[in-house]
Amino acid sequence: MRKWFGKGLPKQSLKNLPGKFIVVEGQDGAGRTTHVSRLRAWFENKGFATAEIGLRRSDLAGKELSEAMSTHSLTPLTMSLFYATDLADQIENVLLPSLRAGFVVIADRYIYSIIARAIVRGQSMEWINDLFGFALKPDAAVFLKASPQTLASRSFFKGGTLSFWESGQDIEGGGDIYLRFIRYQTKLAKVFDQVIKDHKITVVNAEGSEDAVQATLEERVSELLF
Repeated sequence: MRKWFGKGLPKQSLKNLPGKFIVVEGQDGAGRTTHVSRLRAWFENKGFATAEIGLRRSDLAGKELSEAMSTHSLTPLTMSLFYATDLADQIENVLLPSLRAGFVVIADRYIYSIIARAIVRGQSMEWINDLFGFALKPDAAVFLKASPQTLASRSFFKGGTLSFWESGQDIEGGGDIYLRFIRYQTKLAKVFDQVIKDHKITVVNAEGSEDAVQATLEERVSELLF
């Protein structure tokens, strides 16, 4: 039976939603986006139609949120509210219609990342959980787990730099950017551990090769859905 995290979206019914909703979570550099893409292909090869949602992708607020983040001036409160607007729009206009049509919808990050980031930045768990009471609970949620050192090495390898927000430069102060990234991601990982426990998220070790991680992810998703 489908459920909201809280009161849900106004005037939205949870009846007749035969599709499946899967969340893939993980810190920056865990390989999340790569594995979401491969997971979509895996489902499509099995004959399922798929759709995808993620952070900063809504028509309503996605572009504006990205532009605001590029200024490095968002407060934690404003960022959380912006993300909430972004996700609410995607849930109403992408997720629910796709589930109604029988699609498998995969989220490349969901409310769990926003909750963890907010708590690391000083917001209360009670407040941030209440904020996302409009969100739909997934059929399965998986967290790709890797050490901060692995995350840093992969981020450098991909783009040669570490992002302002993912290295916690808004809260970690000055000093070496690599060390700031490690400190921030270590703090974030501890919060994620609690979020994983609270929401019963399945953990997949993301330290191995891409193919090995993908095989484990497909196995875990199969166990959770079928």
